[in-house]
Amino acid sequence: MTLQIQQTQPENASAVLTDEQRQRVADALESAQSENTRRNYASQFGKFRSWCEQEGYSALPAQPEVLAAYAVELADDEKSMSTIRLAVASIVDAHRREGLESPQTAGVTETLRGLSRQIGVSQKQARPLDADALAAIRATALNPRISRGGSLETAETALKRGRVDIALASVMSDAGLRISEAAALRWRDVLDAENGAGLVYIERSKTDQAGEGAYVVVTPDTLTALKQLRQDSQTWSDEDLVFGLSMSQTSRRVNSMARTAGLGEGYSGHSGRVGLAIRMTRRGAPLQAVQTHGRWKSPSMPARYTRSEKALEALEWLV
Repeated sequence: MTLQIQQTQPENASAVLTDEQRQRVADALESAQSENTRRNYASQFGKFRSWCEQEGYSALPAQPEVLAAYAVELADDEKSMSTIRLAVASIVDAHRREGLESPQTAGVTETLRGLSRQIGVSQKQARPLDADALAAIRATALNPRISRGGSLETAETALKRGRVDIALASVMSDAGLRISEAAALRWRDVLDAENGAGLVYIERSKTDQAGEGAYVVVTPDTLTALKQLRQDSQTWSDEDLVFGLSMSQTSRRVNSMARTAGLGEGYSGHSGRVGLAIRMTRRGAPLQAVQTHGRWKSPSMPARYTRSEKALEALEWLV
């Protein structure tokens, strides 16, 4: 028998490449991507770097939780899943080029999977929390439901849960709250206004480049629902979250209350924004007013949400 002896490198030994070898490796890496891919990656990473600078995070290296937060931010800004995946790929690529560890951990991948499920519903255009949907939810929200365990809610539990449902659906539709904005809303942000109406202060708005926040009006019915919810808590403070729900819980809550109200499937965390656009359009609001109230960066999204309403306007001249 011949004994095979394998020569091993010392643990801390590093490879020594010539300048020519290093350049050939660099050229090969560069050739692995098309010019268009490199251009897209550069553009996406530039946006990520700008966001990190604004938020006070390190872009390179980036922490996994920062990457996950950025992906959620893009989804909340109604970006497509393909755009989000491109952004993440560009950030991972930038780390690879610098010899840094990839920030795309298992947790980030799970976040992307969750966003994919949420966006899969919203990109079919979520059904709107319009006036009819709100009326149906308000009429049924306080009824006891069957819990996940199969038991019927008590009247007290149904009352507390139902008041959350009514306030959540109402403020998301009136103010066009994104799910991140609804999840971050605190009692200090809910204010009285004229004629029984209210104001909701949104500390971070997508169109608020100066970071000044935005005030959005809500109807008297919505302000009443919010005040009722606050009265249910004996120990609330201005710093407490209004709903105490995560973004994913908010989206599931909207879907659940809509199904229970007999509205069917297709409702999600985007339903409030769609509902806002449709409600204002049906009352004759110009597109610019809808865009301003909903804090959209451009009129393209509210125009998309209300395209069926605009199509129906032709009936005035057809019948």
